[in-house]
Amino acid sequence: MIENKVFGVIMNLGEKIKYFRTKQGLTQSQLAGTFITRNMLSKIENGSASPSLATIEYITERLSLPHGFLISGKDDAHQYENAQMLELLKNMYANGEYEQLVHKCEKDEGAVYSDEISCMLADCYLKLGIEKYRYGDMTSAEKHFCACISRCDKTVYNTDNLRKNAKLYMNLINFYFGKYAGDFADFSDDSFFGNDCLCEYLYVYCLKLIESGGAEYALSASELPLFSNESYVMHIHARYEMSRGNTQSAKEIMSELLKRDPEEHTCQLLYNVYSDLEAICRSGEDYKNAYKYATLKGELYSVLIGAQ
Repeated sequence: MIENKVFGVIMNLGEKIKYFRTKQGLTQSQLAGTFITRNMLSKIENGSASPSLATIEYITERLSLPHGFLISGKDDAHQYENAQMLELLKNMYANGEYEQLVHKCEKDEGAVYSDEISCMLADCYLKLGIEKYRYGDMTSAEKHFCACISRCDKTVYNTDNLRKNAKLYMNLINFYFGKYAGDFADFSDDSFFGNDCLCEYLYVYCLKLIESGGAEYALSASELPLFSNESYVMHIHARYEMSRGNTQSAKEIMSELLKRDPEEHTCQLLYNVYSDLEAICRSGEDYKNAYKYATLKGELYSVLIGAQ
């Protein structure tokens, strides 16, 4: 009797055939086709008949199994399925099908994935989180970054960079919603350089400097070549003017900012700008425009929290 273990169960040849047939949703008649009778396949599966080599080769091909798999005592069906899953996920990952990859893994509740799959999942969650963040859906982004960090904890692979990226974005979300504890990045750590979100992170860092009384430092930092988005720099200058009481200058800078290429205007930046313009208009008793900017800010806030 050919034996094999699947999830700790000893399987003979017939049981292996039945296992993979039912796994693929095939009836006995569908698998038998015209090569053998359904009755013969039933006997093979219950162990009362032994198939010829030609029948084994036929069944192996119909089930898309490796050559010799059914009669080999070495192959483990669970290991084979894991290998098949890994190959499928690798192809999805290579093709940039991150959402499909995550969805497929999430369907298998309670599944324990290999270190390699967990590492791929962590990267997929990070990429999807960044995509949601850039769109402005902070709620979905938060879930993906949390999932990324969770997956980083489930692999022995070095995922420090993935974890660091996720935490940087979580700190950015903290800036807008105050939901997370944690300090801002130590920019003496050169591993941050080249990070996808570093430009926005520095922008937020400068805004926090202005809030804490370090306006001059923020202004100097805004001149760093790391700022690839000129709209961020303009807003820092506007906040600087506001901190000095020059609200009219700040308003003019932000008005020019809004005329720039919309590609530079993230939801987060616009939310900050509309908030500032609302405050300036209110302080000047320009309630009509204050209402306009409050409305625009409210619409963006609905996007940021993922409201339907």
